[in-house]
Amino acid sequence: MRTRIGLNIFMWLLIPWIGGWALTLATAYLGFLWWAKSADRQAADNWAIFLRDVFDHEIDSCKSIADVKDSEVLQSFVNRYQLEFALFSPSGECLVSSRMTPPATTVPESHDVLKTGNVFAKWIEDEKLGSRRLLAIWSGDAKAGTYVAWVSIHLPVGPSRVYFNRVMVVGGILVLALGIPVVGLMARSSKHRLEGAKRSILEGGSTSNRWELREWQIFSRELEDCFREQQRQMAVLQRIAFDHQTTLENLSDGLIYTNLEGRVVKHNPAAARLLRLPGRSVEGFSVRECLRHPEFLLWVDRLLKFQHPQELSLHSDELGQHLEIRGTELRADHNRVEGFLIIIRDMTRAWQADRVRRDFVANVSHELRTPLTSMKGFLETLLDGAIDDPAQAIRFVKIVHEQTERLESIVNDLLTLARLESESEQPIAREAVRVDELVVGVVDACRFLAEQRAMRVHWETPNDLIVNVNSRLFHQALVNLLDNAIKYSDPGKEIRISVRREATELIFEVEDHGWGIEARHLPRIFERFYRVDPSRSRQLRDYLS
Repeated sequence: MRTRIGLNIFMWLLIPWIGGWALTLATAYLGFLWWAKSADRQAADNWAIFLRDVFDHEIDSCKSIADVKDSEVLQSFVNRYQLEFALFSPSGECLVSSRMTPPATTVPESHDVLKTGNVFAKWIEDEKLGSRRLLAIWSGDAKAGTYVAWVSIHLPVGPSRVYFNRVMVVGGILVLALGIPVVGLMARSSKHRLEGAKRSILEGGSTSNRWELREWQIFSRELEDCFREQQRQMAVLQRIAFDHQTTLENLSDGLIYTNLEGRVVKHNPAAARLLRLPGRSVEGFSVRECLRHPEFLLWVDRLLKFQHPQELSLHSDELGQHLEIRGTELRADHNRVEGFLIIIRDMTRAWQADRVRRDFVANVSHELRTPLTSMKGFLETLLDGAIDDPAQAIRFVKIVHEQTERLESIVNDLLTLARLESESEQPIAREAVRVDELVVGVVDACRFLAEQRAMRVHWETPNDLIVNVNSRLFHQALVNLLDNAIKYSDPGKEIRISVRREATELIFEVEDHGWGIEARHLPRIFERFYRVDPSRSRQLRDYLS
């Protein structure tokens, strides 16, 4: 990573270095070309004027224009500079020429020269010979008359142009050769400064140095401020993520996040517990695989099709579970849907509480209706005339009295329940009671019923045990257990009561040889007035919670 950072810095510095020098050299070269072009134009004009003066002098020294061909001066130019010339009359007739085959007529530039009287001069480059050819045209007046001169002369390339081209090539090579080490040093220095600033920021120190450039100090301070701000934002985001994750992990409702295709993106532990998901993560799997229930599968299809399904209630008697499932769309910027959120709420306790309430009302109503119906029937019989029969009336009144006591017992049970439930608001008074005395009192209370069914009650209790309870309520609880054992056991059987100590607890056990309770009813034996089968309440066991 450090090598890559250093290479990036090197390239970012080398490219501007080369580009800057290339621009400088290009500007210098273009400037030189402009100067050279101007100098060439001036040199062409000077050579043309010089040649015109030479030709005028030589023509004036000859008897006729045709004799200028034999001029020694011009012959020296021909031999040394490959001079070629031709003289024309104003009408375009060739008067004299240095060529073996003279041109038939004047060149087109001759007309402009005759009109303006200026000298026409033009350089023509010859790269193969390494020289330049000057083409000059002018008009002159000699003793022999007016003429138009066409002159071509070869001149070598000036040394300044060759020298400058060499300087440009060598300069480019030097710039490239010097740029690599210079830029390398600058890149290394910048890399060290960046690493120093990074260490200073991470260690909480100052990132600026009094000996550094002011721009670098400003950059270091701005970098430090930016890093501190990012750290603060990261801390806030981490805190939000931690709070979000903590909320998800401790939320009692199950949450499942899915994408638009219905694949699980994330879920909390409550969802795994409520849906009994496997130990491995189900992220990436279809949400349909989380709960293979027909109604849930249809509900999920409607949700993924944006049909906004209503709340789904699922109940399982086998698992003893009641769930309520809701779904909503997850929207991002510009109200764009990015996925779905499925909320699973465990309503088992509420459903069980509602069932207990309904069963309680039904069972209590049944318990109250039975004695009331019996009392009403016997009272109506008495009113219909049975009261006149003393023996029959006494029997009916005893039955009504027994049913009244039964009603009183039911009402007392309800009051006991109410008192137990209000213990948090009005604590029940407790006292130290000897266990053996408590058990003897319970046996005496049920002795008459046991003797009627020819049953024996045997108990074993330590003499030195003392328990801190409400004696009346605890006595009632034990009486209920022993009474049920007597009622729902076959006559002639034995019932045993035992008390033993386990660590810091006392265990009271009432053992009988009764008919037993089916396993499916055991989870509900402590519900209020729950009966295994209300239609057989006179034959099967009931328990008071």
